[in-house]
Amino acid sequence: MTRPLETISSASNPLIKSLKSLERKKGRAETGLFLAEGARLIGQGLANGWKADSLIVAASMADRPHLAELIRQAEASGARVVLAADNRVLHSELAGSYTH
Repeated sequence: MTRPLETISSASNPLIKSLKSLERKKGRAETGLFLAEGARLIGQGLANGWKADSLIVAASMADRPHLAELIRQAEASGARVVLAADNRVLHSELAGSYTH
């Protein structure tokens, strides 16, 4: 049985703030994390041994077969998988950000 995915609906969520910090070199250097955007890139990374910390997926797209498989792969690798609610404020915070 699959557990329900966490959903983020606020731009003030600590995960969103953490992801935003990765836009800056200092944030990446402090955490050792980087951002990657797009299903193809994320899928290729996981296939090549990336250990994803977090995967953010738009809630409205999570049921698409290729994204559902990506979610499964990310969870299997130990990543925190979170759905982003369809919220303009949240999407504006994530715009230009990459997910890893």
